[in-house]
Amino acid sequence: NGRLRFQRITAGSDSLRDVLDLLPEADGSLWLGRKHGVARLLYRPEASTLLPVPLLPGQDVEVNQLFRGGPNDLWACTNGAGVFHYMAPPGAASSIKRPTTTEGMPTDQVLCALRDRRGDLWFGLRGAGITHFRGDMFECFKGFKSISIAEDPAGKLWVGTETGLAWFDGSRFHRQAQQDYSWHYSVSIDPKGRVVFGNNMADPAQQ
Repeated sequence: NGRLRFQRITAGSDSLRDVLDLLPEADGSLWLGRKHGVARLLYRPEASTLLPVPLLPGQDVEVNQLFRGGPNDLWACTNGAGVFHYMAPPGAASSIKRPTTTEGMPTDQVLCALRDRRGDLWFGLRGAGITHFRGDMFECFKGFKSISIAEDPAGKLWVGTETGLAWFDGSRFHRQAQQDYSWHYSVSIDPKGRVVFGNNMADPAQQ
């Protein structure tokens, strides 16, 4: 009948009700960003298995977003603990690295992130704008609260902020002219290269 049917997934006694972000793997497993850390879910209809990744052993870490930095590595943006880089190369032991404020990260409140086509990393920070990380140095762009980041086919970065859209010209960010100045929680690029965004306001006359 064309209807979708959703099924709640659990892992043993864990209800998985605190999941904030998902990242699929080619083998069908899922990386989960949770209010209490990161875990890998091996889903099976009969019984799923959960494999936690200890970011800070003994401490709960709230994960806002997960993204890949390349093959066999995972980045986790957290609310208060900064950024974690988890690497698990085949045939070798896994490791976790954590760029901190002592290395140039302006804050440990990281809301969103993006790996661009050059391999550079961009982090959207609470109260500290955006930080561009080239692997050995941080460059900061302040003046707005970035909630989401996307890159279009031309390589232009688009940012959802608390006052609307912004875009990067290669040296600085510009605010996109628009009728409303609402929060833009999600920015993405559709298959035709168009910028698609979701915000917290809607005008019924324009729907």
